[in-house]
Amino acid sequence: IGSVFGFSSAPADVVVSEIFVYPIKSCRGIRLDSSPLSARGLKYDRMFALMNNKGLHISLRCHPKMATITTEFSSCGTKLLVECATMSSGIEILLDEPPGEKNYETLHVWDSPCEVFEVDPAISQWFCDALKIKETRLMRLAEHFVRETSRKTSPSGQHALADQFPYLLVSEKSLDEVNSMLEEPVTMENFRPNIVVKNCEAFAEDSWQRVTLGGISMSVTQRCSRCVLPNTHPITGIRDNKLSVSKALRKFRTGNHLGVEGDEDMLEETFWGVHLDNHNLGDDSNIVSVGDIVEIVTKE
Repeated sequence: IGSVFGFSSAPADVVVSEIFVYPIKSCRGIRLDSSPLSARGLKYDRMFALMNNKGLHISLRCHPKMATITTEFSSCGTKLLVECATMSSGIEILLDEPPGEKNYETLHVWDSPCEVFEVDPAISQWFCDALKIKETRLMRLAEHFVRETSRKTSPSGQHALADQFPYLLVSEKSLDEVNSMLEEPVTMENFRPNIVVKNCEAFAEDSWQRVTLGGISMSVTQRCSRCVLPNTHPITGIRDNKLSVSKALRKFRTGNHLGVEGDEDMLEETFWGVHLDNHNLGDDSNIVSVGDIVEIVTKE
């Protein structure tokens, strides 16, 4: 009708189209219809991580077979069910920190020290066997520990065991833009976002200053710099030796292309998606769901 009378219909609202949570850092994530929001990120996102005998986190970047370890929430919502095709049986992990005394240790996520404790030696051994990695332990972030985000871009934020910030948001059209440059398209899971939105132009998220999700206004802190990880198949863990995704991004999404301020290394990095942060969330009472309208404030 609009075209007959010479006007077009109003643009569709930007809405949440997908939600992903990754309870164990670098293992396969879980697609959800809704999730509680917290200051640290989506509930249980990156609350667990594997640690080597030097106190460093073990990453999908160096161990792509971590993608073959699947995670799922139990029907009662209190346990994480973990499986791997190479193992005859899976394991169950309590999601919440159990009561009682614990032997707290320090896990380094890059240069960030985090207070953690080992979940269970038998569970740690399961991961050693599944990944064929010696002296690996599954650690959980201590509930009382506050891991602060960047003082420069988010002076009062916090996150769990994610690399930099509690939330990563991307748009469907941004993925379409990258796939238009690839011989074999990749999926959203290659980029491991938390929140996916639709009904906006490719990379529109670059211009956003704040977004409202689940009734909570969050600041857009910075673009997400991308490493080799998106070149890893999110199910098989097979790494694309051609680094096709990285090469595509380097054609139009480097710091130089985008005018990113920083040192020379930042100018050569590639960027895709944006980080969100919020320091006002104290509990899990706010929920984000697929289909939610995203309210947006753009940069001036």
